[in-house]
Amino acid sequence: MNSEWKHTTIGECLHLSNGKSRPTDGGSLNVFGSNGVIGSCQEENSPADTIIIGRVGTYCGSLHFSDQRCWVTDNAIKALPRNGFDGRFLFNLLKTCDLARLRAGSGQPLLNQSIVGGIEVSIPPYPQQIAIAHILGTLDDKIELNRKTNETLEGIAKALFKSWFVDFDPVRAKAEGRPTGLPDEISELFPDSFEESELGDIPSGWSVAEIGDLLDLERDSVTPSDSGEEIFDHYSIPAFDEGLMPSLEAGQSIKSNKYLVTDGVFMVSKLNPRFPRIWVPSKYTSRRRICSTEFLVCRPKVKIDTPFALHVTKSRSVVQQMSDLASGTSNSHQRVRPADFVGLPFVKPSSALVELFSEMVGPMLEKHLLTRDENQALSKSRDTLLPRLISGELRVPDAEKMLEAVGI
Repeated sequence: MNSEWKHTTIGECLHLSNGKSRPTDGGSLNVFGSNGVIGSCQEENSPADTIIIGRVGTYCGSLHFSDQRCWVTDNAIKALPRNGFDGRFLFNLLKTCDLARLRAGSGQPLLNQSIVGGIEVSIPPYPQQIAIAHILGTLDDKIELNRKTNETLEGIAKALFKSWFVDFDPVRAKAEGRPTGLPDEISELFPDSFEESELGDIPSGWSVAEIGDLLDLERDSVTPSDSGEEIFDHYSIPAFDEGLMPSLEAGQSIKSNKYLVTDGVFMVSKLNPRFPRIWVPSKYTSRRRICSTEFLVCRPKVKIDTPFALHVTKSRSVVQQMSDLASGTSNSHQRVRPADFVGLPFVKPSSALVELFSEMVGPMLEKHLLTRDENQALSKSRDTLLPRLISGELRVPDAEKMLEAVGI
């Protein structure tokens, strides 16, 4: 560590105070609780560049940063940088302090100002604080931009699917003599009336089909005995829930059979389907991919139909039916049987509309996957750089060269 770094405490770097009771809802300013933004208001009790630290409850020790004026509730501590200290640098420094382990109380977890303020740290000169915060902020900004891009892409695809195949908006418009708002060549693909079915009124000429008519379940397995020393991309329920898909696993550490995951499939968890876990695996890996047998490995019967099949599986109707059919000893360990899953009904439009939807949404899905994989790589880079920069192990110029090498 550079001799210019100063040994001090968090309390000497940040002014700490508890938030106040939440004001009336409504306004343009964010309201922060221990678990992040919980609403909006017109009032403020903290300026821009506020660090929010979860003070009590489940999210005790959580960290958030507001670059805008905000309100911090009494479930959190607000931390403001003192003169000579940069808020973003200190926010990243606190990430390395594992605040959750410092909380007190055997019942309701609690983190107070004295505990946080007494943490001993080493701080570089102010210009280095700015430089380190800039490097980490550049990664965070890119990750956030990618997240918003994917949120937009997913929203567009979901809205289109719902309009065409759930609400039947173009069909209703034609039945009522209204324009569909679609190009003529697309509008012509929709019927102009409805007919009765076991699922209620559906567009004339469409049918009720089963999931099994749309996709097959693959069960090609990798066993502990034949996995050897190979390193796999491993998709598991815990990794999914932690947002760490996939994890790496050496063959010799595999304790039970896994399903092989190949190109062109997507995975649906059969465990606790009320909270569906649906994942399209990355194509951009040189390793073989495997997944827990808690996943159903789904391959659309027609490759072009993949985006349509994926959105049918993610639809509210299918998710609800999976939940209704799930069985098990407890709410957290209920499973849907593969045979029940493939037997779930859905409304099937014409092949021309299925293909058109997939052609329109396919590029969005491809972009989504690329951006998602980039974010995972960026997050790993950030998590690697963070402790090394904050501790002084890695110099700023060397970190900048590392980012330039990957085009950031």
